[in-house]
Amino acid sequence: MPFVHLLDALSVGRRNNRGSFARFPLSEALKTMNLERLQEIEMIDPTPLPPWRKEAFEEIEIESDREIAIERAEAARSTADIVVYSDASGREGHLGAAAAALNDSLETIDSMQVQVGPMDRWSVHAAELFGILYAINIINKVALRHWRTSHSRVGSATMLSDSKSALQAIQNPGNKSGQQIIHAILQAARNTKTHGTSIGLQWTPGHCEVP
Repeated sequence: MPFVHLLDALSVGRRNNRGSFARFPLSEALKTMNLERLQEIEMIDPTPLPPWRKEAFEEIEIESDREIAIERAEAARSTADIVVYSDASGREGHLGAAAAALNDSLETIDSMQVQVGPMDRWSVHAAELFGILYAINIINKVALRHWRTSHSRVGSATMLSDSKSALQAIQNPGNKSGQQIIHAILQAARNTKTHGTSIGLQWTPGHCEVP
């Protein structure tokens, strides 16, 4: 019996079985997937942001020491014209995001709250980013109201968040989850800056004495 090379034997087998036993991982996966959910898959643009772009934020401060971070969050209330807090939380299978601006007496002067979506479709990370985006919206609202009543600009605003991962993602935007929200945050902050209000992002520990 002549010797048949293993690769030749395999190629013969493939030809004989072609059209009857072909299995492709993607096609097999599509059979078990809800195709409507494909519309919810996040599309990430691999193109990096241009290095010559203008900085969106005056500063992004992520203090590693918890006590120092609390002290700096308290100090921000006396140095910034506007202080806004953002947060995200989950309840009964759904995620929500909120932002609130407080005055010197720790009274709420403006706030926003939004339901992000079900937990099986959204991450806490995305909800935290939405909270930051809405916080910038509040800064714009308060600054515009201030201009209308006093005809003077709000020079600085500090936004406090207890999500290190969200602040780090904004600090180093790239090809990662939440990219579209991060780009919206950066654009909103740049727009605010062109109107004379610079924004600083600052991490503050969650569940501390700072509201």
